[in-house]
Amino acid sequence: MRKEILLTLIIFSIIVITACDKIDVSKLSDKDLERISKELIVCNKPYIRYASGCCLDKNDNGICDKDEEDKITKETPSGIKPPVTETPAEPTKSEIGENKTPKTNKTESKQDFPISDLDKYVGDLLCEGTDRVCLGIDRKTIKRTKFDVFGLKIVNILDSQNFDIIISRSTPSGYGKNKQEITSDNLIWTPKLRSVLIGKNEGKNIGIGVQVPADAVSGTYIFNVEVHKTSDGEPYSQLQKLYVDVP
Repeated sequence: MRKEILLTLIIFSIIVITACDKIDVSKLSDKDLERISKELIVCNKPYIRYASGCCLDKNDNGICDKDEEDKITKETPSGIKPPVTETPAEPTKSEIGENKTPKTNKTESKQDFPISDLDKYVGDLLCEGTDRVCLGIDRKTIKRTKFDVFGLKIVNILDSQNFDIIISRSTPSGYGKNKQEITSDNLIWTPKLRSVLIGKNEGKNIGIGVQVPADAVSGTYIFNVEVHKTSDGEPYSQLQKLYVDVP
């Protein structure tokens, strides 16, 4: 208590002397000025001491609210929200498994490639003249482990009806580079049998998928394509041939 009284008297004396004798306060040391300001300036919550005055500190973090607002304004211009960094979700076990064998093109697939999706890879084919059944391309080169799609078009000039498409292997099933017959192989194709309904004077594009296994022998593989009327089983056109060249 005596110290506080003594300090108050010193401060009062300085003020009086300064006012009367025009003493340069700038000559006082920083420590003296700090002690004087602490006694003269009292900041009650939510205000805190700042420089020679007080400032508002609502969140009680020891930083003037005005300084925090100025900092946010400088970092984030008006009307622009700061970017939010999203953490990508961890891949599931099934996704990790699927990524073990990357696909090399959009038509590469496995034996269970959905038949309905095959048609999406076939453009609008045009049959020449009076042809009722035609192939877009009847020969393709497919590398080992790859999958590709042939396009077949059926034009129905009869009443609306169902047609059966049968894809089978020829005999022999192909020829090797040395011109020897390929009597057996494990090429995969789909569909083997498919039935489609086609309206009168309408056409239907059909996709035929072929996959070449990793152990396939280099050579040319042959497929038979037949189209029959479902009603009586009669052929709707002559036999078509597909050729797959494995380099």
